[in-house]
Amino acid sequence: MESSQTNEGPRLAPSYDLLATVVYKKIKPRMAMKISNHIDFKFLTAKHFFDLAEEVQLSKRLVKAELTKVASKVLDKIDPLQAKLSEEYPSSIYQEISNGIKLRASRFTNL
Repeated sequence: MESSQTNEGPRLAPSYDLLATVVYKKIKPRMAMKISNHIDFKFLTAKHFFDLAEEVQLSKRLVKAELTKVASKVLDKIDPLQAKLSEEYPSSIYQEISNGIKLRASRFTNL
């Protein structure tokens, strides 16, 4: 996810820049931007975020709390979202996307 500078300061790119590419087997599992010189999201861990925090002089404690909070929210929302999408736009792909999201998010809970 890219960021940009505005008059109000830096901001994250819009959420439409996010795409679940895990289901596309021919696409390499690489992120658009590195997190502490790490680019393969399949193997991304909290350590990579902690290394990045150190590089940009953020508190490891703050990053740990935010990772846990965001991961917990994602895990709370993924099943209801999958169910809603499956009902409105039937497809088996949602389960595969959901499983990938759960696997990755679970790495960042209870750090």
